[in-house]
Amino acid sequence: MAERIQRIHVADDGSEHATWILHYALRMARHLDPPRVQVLHVPNGGASLPAVHRARQESFAERLGVELVFRDLPATPDVAAALSDHVRPGAEDVVLVGFRAHRHGRGLALGTGGHALLERHDHAVLAMRVVEPGNLGLPRVAALGLSESPGLVERLAPAAQLLAPDLEELWLLHVTEVQRRFLGALSYPRLRELERHGLETLERCEATLRRTVELPPRVERCTDVAEAWPTQLVMDAHRAHAHLLLLGASDHLLPRRFSLSNPLEAVLRNAACDVAVFRAASPGA
Repeated sequence: MAERIQRIHVADDGSEHATWILHYALRMARHLDPPRVQVLHVPNGGASLPAVHRARQESFAERLGVELVFRDLPATPDVAAALSDHVRPGAEDVVLVGFRAHRHGRGLALGTGGHALLERHDHAVLAMRVVEPGNLGLPRVAALGLSESPGLVERLAPAAQLLAPDLEELWLLHVTEVQRRFLGALSYPRLRELERHGLETLERCEATLRRTVELPPRVERCTDVAEAWPTQLVMDAHRAHAHLLLLGASDHLLPRRFSLSNPLEAVLRNAACDVAVFRAASPGA
């Protein structure tokens, strides 16, 4: 059984996007004992966080009843290593960190602190791209991208536990990928068979999730058959009016080099909602 997260840390480079991610951390921390968030300041050009920036963050945290602890990290080219050095290893700590907020020549994930931390396995990481800052870190409707990958639900459970208390709806999404040359030739019985298989997968996932997570009153399941699962997953999340799409990290998902066809880049580029990618700490970390 996955361990529950007890401590939340946020990587803050002083950007507006980092503040949006902090909103998520503060909402999650309300349900921890004690309700506390450690802000790890990543120097940007050697500058420390402006006093007004910290004061604004402290004001929001105070309204939520959450204690903020600030720690300035030494300047270093290896930000991921610096963050990891200041977080105890193990499954009880999670670091919230960002992808790029805006499009860049190398994409939205590659070369970011979020991407670098997801490739490490010494503690839990929740890497995010926030496109709906008006939600103030409080998604009422979340979508969870699932597959037949062994242990995926168990690995996602710690993140789901942090989000679940504030959710009104949870959508479990599954996409069966079929190559274009075969997709158009699928018979109706075969299509129905694939859809039934997808729903059975989601039913098993939901049962597993319920063993460790208190789910919201409304839980929906949606399965599709498509040529490209990232595109279809984003479309299904949009149809569900999801405020947040949560995915599990994998070596297949994380880009080694920039490519428009990389699954993670495709999801980040096309999603109309916030996107979070979670990787739990490796056993024994």
